[in-house]
Amino acid sequence: MTDATAIRLIVNADELGLTPEVTEGILKAHHEGIVTSASIMGNLANPAALARELAGAPALGLGAHLVLVGGTPVSAPRDIPHLIEGTGQLPDSPAQLALRWLRGKLPEAELETELLAQAERLRAAGMQLDHLDTYLHLGFLPPVARAVERMAAQLRIRAIRSSMEVPNLTWFADLQRGLPLAALGAFGYLARKKLGALRHGAESWGFAESGNLGRMRIMEILGRLGPGVHELICHPGTTPQDGLTLAGHRVLERRLELEALCDPKIRQAVARRGITLCRFGDVF
Repeated sequence: MTDATAIRLIVNADELGLTPEVTEGILKAHHEGIVTSASIMGNLANPAALARELAGAPALGLGAHLVLVGGTPVSAPRDIPHLIEGTGQLPDSPAQLALRWLRGKLPEAELETELLAQAERLRAAGMQLDHLDTYLHLGFLPPVARAVERMAAQLRIRAIRSSMEVPNLTWFADLQRGLPLAALGAFGYLARKKLGALRHGAESWGFAESGNLGRMRIMEILGRLGPGVHELICHPGTTPQDGLTLAGHRVLERRLELEALCDPKIRQAVARRGITLCRFGDVF
């Protein structure tokens, strides 16, 4: 029987396979820090090469970081005509994808086709996936949420990122971050309400600090965790900074996060609170 008072924490690093430096940082944060899980870019160029790299990290939980903006789709262009640009590439920004949805030009069948192709390609390379989430959190948009829900059922994957932390002062101090986060939270709530995705469980933390998750903020989050299953989203890497043009002027301080995740004081804080570090596959 599961202990109702237990605090379980999945420390999940997004964007595995994005660049060699990101992969290096995630693996270092797993071997030397508290990272227990990682989400693989769904449209990365060479899944087989990444699978060989991951052979040295058998305890790392793996999921698919499904991609709908930026880069090359996995599906044939003829199968997803409404998801791609004239160049055959995915849209450059979330705003372009959202605009297609608002205009009624984002067929869910095409979304499911591309996302399923990404996950199946990773599994064909030998990745055992225990969770699904989406690049830039586009899975909180209702049509994307429905497509992910259906493919999760088809692949028998029980964990989907669908729940985020309650608003905090960070959101109000920086409205440029806070307003989009509030919108994401609202979309996520509506998706869970309609699909019953609350059963997928983990409450996710780290949205507001994405790319700038320092030691003090991790300590604060650890102190706020209550009984249940939680996910801490992080973006470690070995480069000092990584500009993300898809989100305007957002800059990810990947090395800052790597140093924080490997700080012995963080692991000591986890132990003091009696938090169990785990993977999605351990609890779902």
